Amino acid sequence: MNGRELATLVLRNIGEDEDTVTYGEYADRIYAALNEAYQQACAFRYRPRKKVEILPQEESVISLDSLPEDYYAPHSITDGQGYGVMFAWEPDGLRLGRKCDVVTLDYIYRPPVLDEDVTPVLPPVFHTALADYAAFRIMIPGGKQRQARADLFYANYQRVMVQLTPMGDACTFVNRYR
Repeated sequence: MNGRELATLVLRNIGEDEDTVTYGEYADRIYAALNEAYQQACAFRYRPRKKVEILPQEESVISLDSLPEDYYAPHSITDGQGYGVMFAWEPDGLRLGRKCDVVTLDYIYRPPVLDEDVTPVLPPVFHTALADYAAFRIMIPGGKQRQARADLFYANYQRVMVQLTPMGDACTFVNRYR
């Protein structure tokens, strides 16, 4: 589902028409709530990852300028042979534990903000949970019955998001002598 389909689902959940006028009235609030849930799920639960090859500086430091624009946090760093490289955060960047010519940085990235044409990086099963959270955020300021219905959407959002696991495989440790 792209952002427009999610917004339409939110309108359907809150009991509003799906026409362009209603969409225009609610679009800002819907996308704010969708992005809040989406960025929170990606940062703390799903943790989407990418890999990029980087040339460290002479002091075995990966400078902040050489990190990708969507960089959020490091996951692991490996050398050209696939062995892990120890690293530490310093004010000037990531300091490597040993000298390497080229390293592969496996990093957690911040996905783009949801818009009409953007599809979430989460697995499709979790897209409707984002719409449930947005419906909750829009309905919660209403009356008592509306708040009770909003609580159902939030409970469904929590029930589904508990099942979200980090992207990729589990960490494995490789013994050099295997």
